[in-house]
Amino acid sequence: MKYLLTKELLGCEEKYSDIYLFLKLAARKNFQIVIIEDDEKLKNFQKHFSSTVLNIVLEKIKKDVKLFTTRKSNLFKINLVKDNTSITIEEAINIISQPFLICMEN
Repeated sequence: MKYLLTKELLGCEEKYSDIYLFLKLAARKNFQIVIIEDDEKLKNFQKHFSSTVLNIVLEKIKKDVKLFTTRKSNLFKINLVKDNTSITIEEAINIISQPFLICMEN
C-alpha cells in the first residue's frame, strides 16, 4: 500500500498525534510506502516529537520506499477531509491496522 500525507494534513497540529501513530504503524509493517508531500511541513511536525524515536520511524519508512517504489499498489491520499480522491487520517489508521493477508496459488 502507498500513502500520501498531504501538506494540508501535515499543517494541522491537531492531527499530529494521529499522524505520529500512523507513521509508527507504517514502520512496523512491511510493504507500506509513505510519501510526504511537503518537506517544510514535515520539519515542523518533527519538532513536536522525540527526534530519536521519530528519526528511527522515518528511517525505516525511507528504507521501505527504496525497496518497494516500483511495486504497483493502491495509493491512498490522506487529507484533513475525506473527498472523492482522499481519506482521513483516522481511516488511514484503520486501514493500516488491518492484518495483511497474502494468498498464494499452488
